Amino acid sequence: MEVNKYKDLSETEMDIMNLLWEKSKKMSASEIAEHFKERNWKMTTVSTFLSRMIEKNVIASERSGRKFLYYATATKKELRKRQAWDFIQYNFSSVKDFVLALGDENLSEAEAQKIEEMLSKIEENQ
Repeated sequence: MEVNKYKDLSETEMDIMNLLWEKSKKMSASEIAEHFKERNWKMTTVSTFLSRMIEKNVIASERSGRKFLYYATATKKELRKRQAWDFIQYNFSSVKDFVLALGDENLSEAEAQKIEEMLSKIEENQ
């Protein structure tokens, strides 16, 4: 995955992503609005969120008759990976510094070994 492929998603945009992943089908803006009816969104609000998400390359749309259907183009794994890297880059100078911040007392020996193996793989690939 490209490091800057996805821009940050708001909490609401993540809620919409989770809905699209959960339903595993293409949905219209009105279906999405109906799902979130307790939030009292107007259709213009839903359309704004969907437009922003298309710009962020996490969903796409296709015309179906007179309406558009929206679907996820990014996977949960891709977005979680991006969020994790963003967190590390913003808060730490490296993955190693992040792991060191966890402290030995919070890790089991098996967890520490797994992290060491993962760090070795990352270093080999760079």
